[in-house]
Amino acid sequence: MKPDLVVRSLLWLMLACSVASIGDALAARPPVVQSLDVAIPFAPALAQIGDRPCLVYELHLSNFAREPATVQDLAVLDGERPLLALDAAAVSAHARQTPDTPGQAAHAGALTLAPLARGVVYLSVPVTAQQAPSSLRHRLTVSVGDADTTITTGPVAVSRQRPVVLSPPLRGGPWAAAYDPALPLGHRRYLYAVAGQVRIPGRFAVDWFAAGPLSAETGARAADGSGAPVLAVADARVAATRDDVADPAKDQPRTRAALGDASGNYIALDLGDGRYAFYEHLQQGLRVRPGERVRRGQVIARLGTTGQAPRPHLHFHVSDAPSPLDAEGLPFAQSGYTQTGRFDSIFEVGQDHPWQATDRAHIDAAHARLPEPNAVVMFDPAGR
Repeated sequence: MKPDLVVRSLLWLMLACSVASIGDALAARPPVVQSLDVAIPFAPALAQIGDRPCLVYELHLSNFAREPATVQDLAVLDGERPLLALDAAAVSAHARQTPDTPGQAAHAGALTLAPLARGVVYLSVPVTAQQAPSSLRHRLTVSVGDADTTITTGPVAVSRQRPVVLSPPLRGGPWAAAYDPALPLGHRRYLYAVAGQVRIPGRFAVDWFAAGPLSAETGARAADGSGAPVLAVADARVAATRDDVADPAKDQPRTRAALGDASGNYIALDLGDGRYAFYEHLQQGLRVRPGERVRRGQVIARLGTTGQAPRPHLHFHVSDAPSPLDAEGLPFAQSGYTQTGRFDSIFEVGQDHPWQATDRAHIDAAHARLPEPNAVVMFDPAGR
């Protein structure tokens, strides 16, 4: 055989092998699948809930495929180290979704999104407060049609802002910290889109209800807590108020309030550092006006039933703007109370159900934290 023919034959053989190798490599690649957009509009924030430090935030998942997309699992990662792993059923339990999503019957107990639909996964990731990660990544397995695909997000920065420590908003007790992060339409899972952006102002909100016969130092005018003095939780400036909603008569039937009226009479205190303390459902006749300075423990209003409040209670939360709805809820740490018990369910709070006694634990400023859901507490009588 001629030398040039040998060379040409070798070149053709090498080319054929290369093409085969490229073909094998392409065949081994997983198929590219149109699937979910993953967004985190609120930076993970450190909160201390009872004895459990955790990072609280949400994943917003939007399906851009032409078929329903089902989330099979979700992992929250610190680098490569998993901090939280959820299977399909757990993802669904942590999510808000439409019950009648097309295709969901084939994936019972899983978060399935129709084309162009959005779901929100509410996360509370356990961490060590002293060693909370600086960023998180997320890995999801998603089924679209007959194909599975893995999505790994880029890092999202964790907020470095620590919860602000606050004094009691009320005196004495017993008061119940009514909230439930898993309640489908509770404060934690209720989204508002009122100014072109979805927000959760009540992400860490607590509704304080009377939990039984109140001690004399509460100052309440009624057994249900109505008229109890509401206190400034810090030295602050009054940022905003509303004081034009009359308290309904006790025998007046309750109706669902319009969105703009749901908060009733309210006060927002500017705590500094971009944080505002919100008090809602207050009786008409507030003690303060915008621009005034208040001192920690000062009486600023009285507990009432204005707005969407079927029973007297104080709605309290901290947010990043002086607006009841157009703001993001921020974590805070409560001090100046003794936890004495708990209700088994949020549905028992405010309904004259007995609560269960627990070991008494006094929480001062050095150990401040958000009370556990549905905990029963006694606030320090001085309200400081």
